[in-house]
Amino acid sequence: MLIKRKLLLLVFAVLTSSSVMIAQQQPLSAEQYFELGAEAARSGRFDEAISNFSRALVLAPRMIEAFNGRGAVYTRLQLFENAEADFTEAIRINGKYAVAYYNRGISFGARGLDEKALEEYNHAIRLNPDYFEAYLNRGALYGKQLRYDLAIADYSKAVYVNRQYTTAYYNRGVVYTKLEKGDLAIADFNDAIRISPRHFRALVNRGGIYFKQKKYDLAAADLDLAISINPEFSQAFYNRGILHSQRADLNAAIRDYTTAILHAPKYADAYYNRGLTYLRQGNSPSAIADLTKVVELDAKYSNAFALRAMAHCSSGQTELARSDEEAAIALGGAL
Repeated sequence: MLIKRKLLLLVFAVLTSSSVMIAQQQPLSAEQYFELGAEAARSGRFDEAISNFSRALVLAPRMIEAFNGRGAVYTRLQLFENAEADFTEAIRINGKYAVAYYNRGISFGARGLDEKALEEYNHAIRLNPDYFEAYLNRGALYGKQLRYDLAIADYSKAVYVNRQYTTAYYNRGVVYTKLEKGDLAIADFNDAIRISPRHFRALVNRGGIYFKQKKYDLAAADLDLAISINPEFSQAFYNRGILHSQRADLNAAIRDYTTAILHAPKYADAYYNRGLTYLRQGNSPSAIADLTKVVELDAKYSNAFALRAMAHCSSGQTELARSDEEAAIALGGAL
């Protein structure tokens, strides 16, 4: 204890002898705590963000922005009940606060409560008819529900409100693709790429449509560019593998399927297509290995059983071939 006391006295003596003046720190305001919370949230320092938003609310219990900010962080942390409680409190304080309805919709959607999420987006849009993010999220839910006309209408409204919003063009292009409206989809992917030239997903999707239109050179150009932008995007390699296979470049196809599997080890379709390609090359053992992996990943993949039956037959394994044929038929597959 004596040693500690001497050290403390020594430090105090140094400070007083050098005449250091320490100004009293002024307490932060609720607005300052809010700004600190917002900055921490933007930087991914979520615990710090929650702490600062909470301090803001101690000083200003009706600060709806702080409830909304803290709720958004809780959503990022998947603490959905906490998030919804904060959004609900913000709405209780100000029933016209559209952002809180929108964010509560995000939380509901993340929990799979799609109808409740739709109600929130509807309310946000009624309060703010130009809320393009709400149109975008509502459109995504409509797309999930296969209500494609409503999804297109919402994406179109989002585009009308903000013509530089890449995601609206891209999402509408995806819906047009599902509806087999290739030219409309290409137009939307063109706009998405015009605004965001490194949008590799739009490139892959546009390449897929070019492939269906038998514009193989254009498809190859899009897929090559997408891979150069994101060399870990498995779908791009998978699609390019299909293109190589169409052009009878089987070795190149196998290389691309292999790379797709490297980046997505549970990519059943990539294993299936590589197995099919091996079988085209007469490599039944490798085909059987890949097709076996497919049915391990998806026990209801009927085409994998049917194709493996062919591979077993090519290898002279008739009993195994018959077993796979029966499995394929039981699953409703065609032989």
